[in-house]
Amino acid sequence: MELPCIKVRKEIAESTINKLKSDGRLIQGYQLRKEGEFVLIPCRDGNEKADFKEVRKNYLEHKGSFEKIGDFYVIKERNNWEEIAKMLIERANPRAIFLDSGVKGNSRIRDLKLIYGEGEPKAFHRENHIKLYVDLSKAYFSPRLATARIRVLNNVLKFKHDVVIDMYTGIAPISILLKKNGINVYSFDINPEAVKIAKLNFQLNKVQGNLAIANSNSLAKCLAKADQIIMNNPTQRIETSLEVMEHFKGKVIHLFLMLKKDQKIEEIFKGTEILEKYEIHGYSPSVSLYYLLMTMLE
Repeated sequence: MELPCIKVRKEIAESTINKLKSDGRLIQGYQLRKEGEFVLIPCRDGNEKADFKEVRKNYLEHKGSFEKIGDFYVIKERNNWEEIAKMLIERANPRAIFLDSGVKGNSRIRDLKLIYGEGEPKAFHRENHIKLYVDLSKAYFSPRLATARIRVLNNVLKFKHDVVIDMYTGIAPISILLKKNGINVYSFDINPEAVKIAKLNFQLNKVQGNLAIANSNSLAKCLAKADQIIMNNPTQRIETSLEVMEHFKGKVIHLFLMLKKDQKIEEIFKGTEILEKYEIHGYSPSVSLYYLLMTMLE
């Protein structure tokens, strides 16, 4: 089908797609086209036109039900996971497929079961022009947050950012992205294995990290000296996040959290100014994962 599109160099294709998605300009459901060192991306306000092939229908129906990390896939446990696994085996020829039953414990480890192939849930993964070593048996990571991580970067740059805190850094996908853009960020995680992997990922991306193993919730009063605080721990109880945020008066906060779709955030987060609410993806029929940009009122 002939569609409007833009032509960009391969090295900026991923970040361009993420930007188009966040702006609602990407025309989804069609395969990208490669022309030498360039990629053609279908978008609503493109200044060129080209023919694009439609992505197979069954792939689109299941998109969002699985994640690709390096050479393996993760499927969220649901009623039709066998159908999704069959589609991936036929279409993607993966090294392995794991069934995800949810995130467990303070260390945020995904409860995974190998259902196809061989090996461990670890691989090198690329997103947003950074390279990450991922080991889901030791630390949490989700590629579905790649666009949200770019959104955090763009929003951090809008405000004073002499010092930024990444409270639950995990394997450091946000911290590294900020560091590569010249932002002074301090990173904490309660999971020692996550911090080990984060250190490796800083080395892979040739940036110097400020990393520490710590329960950052207990350090909230000290962390309040920063200009901005990133709270990417969506499985944490909202009540716990609210208690921590009480220390961040006058600060810019980037909060990831699970919310019921009918919940009113103004009622939950009294004493804050909500600057942005972004639905990252659905988590269940009634719950979605959100990113909130807010300030705590003095």
